[in-house]
Amino acid sequence: MDDESHETTILDYDATVAEYAKTAATLALPEGREYPDVPFDGTDEMYQQGFGANRAVYFWNCAWGREWLAVRGVDDEKAAHALSVYASVKDTETYQQSWDPASMQVPFEAALEAAELGDASQIQADISANCPA
Repeated sequence: MDDESHETTILDYDATVAEYAKTAATLALPEGREYPDVPFDGTDEMYQQGFGANRAVYFWNCAWGREWLAVRGVDDEKAAHALSVYASVKDTETYQQSWDPASMQVPFEAALEAAELGDASQIQADISANCPA
């Protein structure tokens, strides 16, 4: 039995926005893209610590997936860079702690493997289904 206690820290809206902005400032987007000021609603809501950071990582990963889809077959160097940055989400705390291993990590890694072999369909499907326009 795991005796380690896991306490959840709850943040108000302003602290969550600050967490989002701090994380976004560390993750460069493709040229011409900008983070939304706040990609979530609920000024009267409370949020679990990490929600703001996760939203920044989510937007960043979507932006790089879109970038790869846009430049693949057009500019090999930019496409390789975009796919590399897109794949680097695996190095984030968000991926390691918030993405479910079975339902999120396995399909993401399968999509990366397919992309490296030239098949964009799984990344396209993921971007279309999960990334806001």
